[in-house]
Amino acid sequence: MGHVRKDTSANAVLISERFSYFGPKGPVIPPSLRAWSDASVDMGEPGRDHTHRAYPPEMIQDFTTWFDSFDSGYHHPPKDWDGLT
Repeated sequence: MGHVRKDTSANAVLISERFSYFGPKGPVIPPSLRAWSDASVDMGEPGRDHTHRAYPPEMIQDFTTWFDSFDSGYHHPPKDWDGLT
């Protein structure tokens, strides 16, 4: 259960009316969301990082439309879930 200690050690939470967790088998983010406008904004940056970024409103709308095409919920466990203790 070491992952629980690590995953719940932050003094912050993410709150959402809709949640989806894809684990390592998530959908490929479309190129249009990877190189928005002048390619300086990439919604698909690798890694786990919940820091604030300012995305253009049009990009947020396009992402929301794309994301809403998937069922919400838990789809697959984290990549190394079985190895975590």
